[in-house]
Amino acid sequence: MKRNILYTSIFIAGMALWTSCDHEPDFPGLDVKGETLTNVAKYADTYLGAAFTDDNPARETLPEWLQKKYYTCDKGSSAMVTYKFAPSVPEYVSAVSAATAYTVTADDYKAVWEDLPFTYFSPTKKAIQYVPGFLKEEFTAPVDKQLAVVNYNQADSDGAFDGVLAFTDDLESNSLDSWKTVVMSAESANTNNWRVTSLADNHYLQVSAFYQYNEESTKWEAYTDILLLQPQDHEAMGVTKLTVSSAQSYISAYLGLKYPYAQSGTIKAVGFKLAEDKFMAIELQKSVAGWTSTSDVVEMTDEYEYDGSAWVYKRTVPKAALNQTFDEDGRKITAKAPTMLEGWLNVALGKQAWYDKSYKDNNYTECTAYGISDGAVDSWLITPALEIKSNYILTFDMTSGHWTHDALHVYISSSFSGNKEDVTADPEGTWKEVTENFNLPQVVGKYGTSVNVGSYMMTEYVGQQVYIAFRYLGDKSKNETSTVQLDNIYVGE
Repeated sequence: MKRNILYTSIFIAGMALWTSCDHEPDFPGLDVKGETLTNVAKYADTYLGAAFTDDNPARETLPEWLQKKYYTCDKGSSAMVTYKFAPSVPEYVSAVSAATAYTVTADDYKAVWEDLPFTYFSPTKKAIQYVPGFLKEEFTAPVDKQLAVVNYNQADSDGAFDGVLAFTDDLESNSLDSWKTVVMSAESANTNNWRVTSLADNHYLQVSAFYQYNEESTKWEAYTDILLLQPQDHEAMGVTKLTVSSAQSYISAYLGLKYPYAQSGTIKAVGFKLAEDKFMAIELQKSVAGWTSTSDVVEMTDEYEYDGSAWVYKRTVPKAALNQTFDEDGRKITAKAPTMLEGWLNVALGKQAWYDKSYKDNNYTECTAYGISDGAVDSWLITPALEIKSNYILTFDMTSGHWTHDALHVYISSSFSGNKEDVTADPEGTWKEVTENFNLPQVVGKYGTSVNVGSYMMTEYVGQQVYIAFRYLGDKSKNETSTVQLDNIYVGE
């Protein structure tokens, strides 16, 4: 009996010792000769799930996603996660979906013309004078900012009984160059761009217009913040209505024709008909690529940090056209070898090009006239073409070494061809110098530390494609031998 008790005690003690062992897979505190080895890592990953929205932000999902994926890391680890984001449709644009159609009736026109049998508005009988009253009778309990799409007929002059047309052009003799010959019938005729209707010897255009209710004034008012496709626009497109999927391509072409000289950055919202009494609108912005939707899905990147128990959101990385750190994964450099970057130009008009350097595991590009005894140095390092958006800045880090003169010059061009052969030493034409906008260090007799030089707002280039050039000028024969090191060249928000 005593023997059984002894065996049982040993077994229980053994089990207690075994269950006290830590069998977690992350091994956060492995001691080797008194040192604790930790797994503090930096991750870069892409979330492949559905696009996030303002109502379903990434920061509510990604911490748990990171926790499941990187469960072996320790406090201080960080992660950059790229994901898709669908911007919200502006409220004034989405409001169009609730618009109600109203077509001016024969009785409405009778109220306008009294005893005259005309069914259109004209210069003396303007729609804006009568439509608000018609809408007031139709909608007895409107709410603030309620939208209505009003359809009516419009003539460019008052009609009369004796065969006098409401249009100044008779639409038959082709007296206007932009009109095609029209064969009139008792009911209707078509031109290349306009729909024309004949009724009681009066011809008119069919028009659609937005009206919005103003609660403060208690009146319906013409609403022009959003363009509205007209019947003749649909006809020119070859369709009677648009679909959600086809709208952007049609409307991009429409805006390109309507505003051929629109500046990049211009924003227009356009309403269109989905069905007889159903409407929609989209907002587009002019860019180098044409008119594109402001609600297109975009890629974004968030930074997270592990605090020892959970992944914590730190920031959304600003959108950038360029973020050149010279430390890209897999890029191998050879000291003093010309700096070769994808899409960049490194052009030496003198005796020296910009070349790669590294110090304490940090890569950068450098140029100097020191040691070049047989001629001047004129070196250009030019970025790829960059599309500039609102709130973009240009900034970079610079190290000055043994300063003797102002060697670095910074230029921007929206007309440079991008060809190496067209790099010129005369910046007066293609290039605009912006050097004075930066605080460039001047360290004499030694090398300084890398400092940020400040930023230049790219406002005047919004919507354009530009090139940025970093030009080194020096000449040892003139004691112009400053050394310039560049790093972290950034163009973005």
